[in-house]
Formats: sequence, C-alpha cells, structure tokens
Amino acid sequence: MVPSADAAERWAWKVEEDPAGAGHPDSVVVHGWHCQEALVDGDELGLFDALEIMQRPGAVACSECGADVALRPLA
Repeated sequence: MVPSADAAERWAWKVEEDPAGAGHPDSVVVHGWHCQEALVDGDELGLFDALEIMQRPGAVACSECGADVALRPLA
C-alpha cells in the first residue's frame, strides 16, 4: 500500500505488544500507522506517546515501515 500525499504527512503510530506471542510483556514494537505489520484495529498514538513507549525496556521501532528511522533519533 502506498500512502497518499496527505497520508504520508501524517504522524501517527501503532503499538504491538508482545509481537512474538511468547508472553513477554516488555516486548513492544512501534509501527507507523500505515505499516502492513501493524494491527489494523490498533489505537493510533501521537508522537509523544510513541516516544514514551520507546523508552520502555525491550521496545523497538519497526524497520519495515521506517518507524526506526523516524523515531530512533528522537527517543
């Protein structure tokens, strides 16, 4: 899916808790709102909420959608 010009300028994030399903509550992935790997019905977060989640131990930003490029320098 290629986001439209309006959508590409949106800064919203989705969080995936325990992505491997292994029962690790400290395992978190932050995705861009448009990411194919993000939960479709997940809540969208603003930038500051996403950065707060990135401070958790074990939290990572998705490399598939570029969230790592956008968030890592800010976190």
